[in-house]
Amino acid sequence: MEFFKRKVMYPGRGKLPDWKSIFSAYNKHLEKIKTKLPVDALKLAYLDFHDAEITRVVRSSKREVRIELKGLATNIKTGDLLTGEAFELVFKDAAMIWVPESVQGDIWLYEEMHLSDIAAFDYRVLFDKDEIRVQADKVFLNRLD
Repeated sequence: MEFFKRKVMYPGRGKLPDWKSIFSAYNKHLEKIKTKLPVDALKLAYLDFHDAEITRVVRSSKREVRIELKGLATNIKTGDLLTGEAFELVFKDAAMIWVPESVQGDIWLYEEMHLSDIAAFDYRVLFDKDEIRVQADKVFLNRLD
């Protein structure tokens, strides 16, 4: 995580993060890289799953992982809620998958999209207790309900 690091978002007793500057810096970052991202990755970059719970993680193959979550998704650009409350993220043609089994049952806090030097994009998520990182060429979002 570069923008939503745990120590930045949760600085300690009585200290509050500078929410406005953190989100502003991340939005500037997205604007800079958006033309270099695949369309599906850009769509994901604009989605916020804050407070969603990871219900299932399936490592379908060495280069594919499926992450199911229950909760709302908000488009950070428009503020619109996506219909449905259960989703599946499917990352395909992944060059690197770091999704520990311990994320199942964990609560989604913040996500970041970056460019990757080994794949089309680099997606990172900070959870309540853990983190994940996937560098892949494709991502699909499916509604499960």
